[in-house]
Amino acid sequence: MIDNIELNLLYSIPLILSNGKKTCEEIAKFNNKSGDTILRYVKNNKINAEKLILIAKELFKNKKVYLIIDDTIISKEYSNFIEGTSDNFDPSNGRTYRSLCSVVLILTDGKTSIPITHGIWTNREFISTELYKSKIEIAKELINEIISLIKIDIVVMDGLYAFSELMQWMISYGIKFEMRFHANRKIIPKDAEKPIKIKDYFESINNKKMKYRTIEGIWREMKLYFTAVKRTNKKGILNIVYQVSNYKKPPRDHAKIYSFRWNIEKFFRTSKQFLGLKDCQSRNKNAQHNHITYVFLAYTLSQLIQKKRKLKTPELAIRYMKAKNFMNVDFAKSYIDQHFGITYA
Repeated sequence: MIDNIELNLLYSIPLILSNGKKTCEEIAKFNNKSGDTILRYVKNNKINAEKLILIAKELFKNKKVYLIIDDTIISKEYSNFIEGTSDNFDPSNGRTYRSLCSVVLILTDGKTSIPITHGIWTNREFISTELYKSKIEIAKELINEIISLIKIDIVVMDGLYAFSELMQWMISYGIKFEMRFHANRKIIPKDAEKPIKIKDYFESINNKKMKYRTIEGIWREMKLYFTAVKRTNKKGILNIVYQVSNYKKPPRDHAKIYSFRWNIEKFFRTSKQFLGLKDCQSRNKNAQHNHITYVFLAYTLSQLIQKKRKLKTPELAIRYMKAKNFMNVDFAKSYIDQHFGITYA
């Protein structure tokens, strides 16, 4: 049972169906309410991870579930007064500007993805020392929250999270992980005595016919598995990327599992372009945080429709919802009840 789902949908449905900026004022117009009413609601109410996990469990059934972690920059460059913002570098465009940085966790079976929870990271220059948390600390807290609610097979992360502190912590809790690994880091391969850069080692044993290769080795006193993957980049150039994990599988499986990380990139793209991830204009940090969780529910609903209608992308699901005129909460609620067996208070 998911509490207050009707109120949740009052905010999330307009994120899908309304045109233009997804601000409190626009959401209020959609619901024939005042902007102040919607603003008070989003300040004081968020969607807890447990509610979204209930939907994930219904979708994934007995499939293996992977937890993907990454962060995204949410532009607030024209406001200096929103709590939690700081000047952050955006690698997608090479610029530094005022923004929120959200560390996001999604659950996926490799195809369908449900965003579950997130934490806002603030640059230490913009926050007091006693309140500052690193992205690694935020990731630990969020992982702890999720693994107590659902069984996770493997945690998948970008190379920016490949620090020994986080790896050692996950090993101590018996959590399997797959991460991108920097080519210049030195490891001690199982068949060697001295440290060597991972790229130099793989080049020394390179087999041109092999697309994947995994070796066992030591890094920072941890026994780990290192995988080299040949791939073609966007410019059509063949290169080699490296991964690190703490479990043994065939090289092809390591490569496939890391590829699931693309699901969170698709979520970031869709939520920014179609669901108003960056559109909340409130100066209140709680409102900004909660707005993001309502985008999670909106994206989850698009995933439900995508799966039910056998559509190729969440964007097509959003267009389908608009075409079918999902214009009220009662219809959305009854549709989910009917097709997915999820009941609401």
